[in-house]
Amino acid sequence: MAHLTGEIHVLTQVVFSDTGVPSVGIWANLVRVRGTSSMTGITYLGVGAENVIWVGTNPGLPDIPEQQFSFTLVSLATPPSPVVPPSPILPVFLRNFVFGVEDTNYGELQTAETGFSQ
Repeated sequence: MAHLTGEIHVLTQVVFSDTGVPSVGIWANLVRVRGTSSMTGITYLGVGAENVIWVGTNPGLPDIPEQQFSFTLVSLATPPSPVVPPSPILPVFLRNFVFGVEDTNYGELQTAETGFSQ
């Protein structure tokens, strides 16, 4: 098990149709994500970038459900035999998106919760 720390850079672009229905592009990439395995002492880096497009069904601010992104863990050392390295897939979850409601920030991402586990 490795406790991971670091940052996730999230960029969103919200576009409203003529009828006010939002569509949102979400781009995310890992920044300085790393952790050391408590079993092997090997340090891993989290790397990668992904994007998704979410399209709403009703007019108004986006109400985006939880989104899962899959990044990669890269080992900085070769594990000793017979230790099997963990899965290289690093699931990252983004949830509870909050968008601005004022005239000056309407539709701009204000906050989102991010985590490496569900």
